[in-house]
Amino acid sequence: MELTPEEERLIKALRKIDEVNPLGIDGYTAAKVIEFSLDYATISADYAGRRYQRFIAESKRQPFIDISEAQRSKQRYEDTRADAADKAEYERHYKEWGLPAPVWIAGKDPHKKTAARRGKTS
Repeated sequence: MELTPEEERLIKALRKIDEVNPLGIDGYTAAKVIEFSLDYATISADYAGRRYQRFIAESKRQPFIDISEAQRSKQRYEDTRADAADKAEYERHYKEWGLPAPVWIAGKDPHKKTAARRGKTS
């Protein structure tokens, strides 16, 4: 099997962790990074699947789809497709961190820059 350049870079970076910290001081080991990455990838796959299904369902109702906008990485407060449960979870995290509630973007201009992080409004 041939590796992509990104896969090769990842493997080299993982090997470098154990090379520069052979005793795994403070838990910095390739095994820990792999374990964390696998957990994250598993969760991300679930989210990715739900996002894709939402995109497909919404795309059926629209005559024009901006794929570049759909593929753009978005902050959670920018997700106009978030359902009430997603928003409630996000707001709960804000409260736990002692931050003001997020300002949800609702509108047709997804490219609009906002300072919704940390409760600031534009």
